[in-house]
Amino acid sequence: MELTGDLLEDSADGHPAVPRGVVDDHEHVHVRVLRALLATCPRAEQPDRVEPLAQARAELLGVPLDERALLIRERRFLEPWHEAIVERYRPGVARGSLITIEGIDGAGKSTLARALAGELAARGLPVELLREPGGVEVSERIRSLVKDASLSISPRAEALLYAAARAQLVDERVLPLLDEGAIVLLDRFVDSSLAYQGAARGLGVEEVRAINIFATGGLQADRTLLLRISPSQAHARQHERAALPDRLELEGEGFFTAISEAYDELARAEPDRIRAIDAASSPERVLAEALSSIEDVLAATGAELRA
Repeated sequence: MELTGDLLEDSADGHPAVPRGVVDDHEHVHVRVLRALLATCPRAEQPDRVEPLAQARAELLGVPLDERALLIRERRFLEPWHEAIVERYRPGVARGSLITIEGIDGAGKSTLARALAGELAARGLPVELLREPGGVEVSERIRSLVKDASLSISPRAEALLYAAARAQLVDERVLPLLDEGAIVLLDRFVDSSLAYQGAARGLGVEEVRAINIFATGGLQADRTLLLRISPSQAHARQHERAALPDRLELEGEGFFTAISEAYDELARAEPDRIRAIDAASSPERVLAEALSSIEDVLAATGAELRA
């Protein structure tokens, strides 16, 4: 699809990507609204909705800031429940940043999450570290089910369990923290389900995406740090740990190869959101790259990375 000017750009897979051209804080707020709305449109329907989204963006730049959310709300392409997304990103509403960390098992996600949370807190930034599945009581109980190696769980049930845990975490912790202006670091989010259940389990990435749009209300990470490592290297790291493998960790190398390839596809499709980091590097190097990869996101919400 070809649009006039720099309203939108196509992603690597030919699907419309998020709006670009942030020129000031007001513009940034509107871009985030459109990104959230676009994320709620099934990929098959996006081409029909991109042009009105672009037109709305152009119109909004010419009206007072406090009238923009109303104008978006009145667009016919919006579903009724999209109003909640508009309200969440409305100018003047405090909102923090959602930063997610992804990668196959053994990539070092939890290690980076702890180091990054510590570094941001040491610099005086309001940061909260959460994990998936888990983070709240209901989700932690679901975690015990999906991790239990003695259980046989069907792929569809697995996808729904992860989505249910995610829905509870988003409602109970993530959204309240973002509304308070906090930086939320999340060890796994929707991309995990797209890669693990959508690709590796063969359920279909778009099918699993639809489940999670419903589960999260269209919430999308502001930045995703993808830790890249070969399945063989990740497997070697896991063997060094004393803990017994959980249900998913018992899967074969082919399973994790499919996950790794799916993550790469997601990164190619959304290069603005997903930043890849070489997880085979030293922990210090990985942390430094992570900090560099989130500077612009924090700056956009008024936070600064001060050494």
